[in-house]
Amino acid sequence: MLGIYLFETVQDESGDLVDFRFIYVNRLGELQMDMPREQMIGQKLCELLPYNQTGGFFDKYKQAVESGQAFEEQYQIPDGQPHAGWWYHQVVPMRGGLAIGRREITAAKRAEADQIQEAALQAALEKEIELSRFKSEMMRRISHEFRTPLTQIGLAGELIERYFDQMSYEQLGERILTIRESIMQLEAMLDALSLAVTGLEITREDERLEALDLRQFCLDLVERYWDKHLKNQSLTVNAPAPIMLTTNRRLLELVLVNLLSNAIKFSPPNSAITISIIQDEDRVIITIRDSGIGILPEDADHIFKPFYRGRNFDEIPGIGVGLTVVQNALIALGGTIHVQSAPGDGTTVHVALFR
Repeated sequence: MLGIYLFETVQDESGDLVDFRFIYVNRLGELQMDMPREQMIGQKLCELLPYNQTGGFFDKYKQAVESGQAFEEQYQIPDGQPHAGWWYHQVVPMRGGLAIGRREITAAKRAEADQIQEAALQAALEKEIELSRFKSEMMRRISHEFRTPLTQIGLAGELIERYFDQMSYEQLGERILTIRESIMQLEAMLDALSLAVTGLEITREDERLEALDLRQFCLDLVERYWDKHLKNQSLTVNAPAPIMLTTNRRLLELVLVNLLSNAIKFSPPNSAITISIIQDEDRVIITIRDSGIGILPEDADHIFKPFYRGRNFDEIPGIGVGLTVVQNALIALGGTIHVQSAPGDGTTVHVALFR
């Protein structure tokens, strides 16, 4: 039910609308205003209830009359004013006046606020539970990945401790090499974790630019890193030489090492991995293609999030920070990345670096 109020316009000598005069109030309107209708009829709205002027209601009513456009809205009268609380009204212009239908909605607003607060608390609880699950999964994955090199270090150290006097120089050298490589593996994972969690800390070294032949740069990376990591896979660099780009060597190496590592990790033995480099007037595009397991459509929007692992990656080692590192490095380089992939059809990554 609505409290109903009818008004006629009040104009000054020049014909300007300056107020509204009560000409009718129904029984519910009396209850809402907490005064008898006889006390309201004939009174000017803004004189009887000044907040209609100071609170901007008169201006809205005047505009409705002058435009002929009805409106409805919810509004709040602040504490300290008569009839404080939340209200709803319909405002309809009439010939020579105005009709207003009004009801109080304070209780409904409080219930709505309680529902919003309850929903917010529930959302916060669910977020906390999800964060806890994420932390547990992250720690499980990190623990699993660190266990292998730590086990290798432990076994190599134990063999040296037990059989040092019986080992040849070659056997001792192999054990020491195992320890050194395992330590390097741990350091690489720690660096990746730091880069993914805290982002790149740009140093003067990272701001130093130099002209690089990208074809030779990629060939050197392949020779330095990947011979012992390939699983009988072919890794080919296709590019006319030279393709020159002025960029930062360390950041570009972070990008390519992580992308190539992913291509090798997620591709089967005896498959082909290619690096192609093309150039145009304002940019160079490096494309890395593999024949791996691909990315599921539901995972595609999340691959750059730290520690995110695709649902089809469970059997493949990793902690899910490689693409986060790549993205952070490309932001520093001013480059972009675009990933195309489908389950079972491999992945193609395009990196654009602007000249």
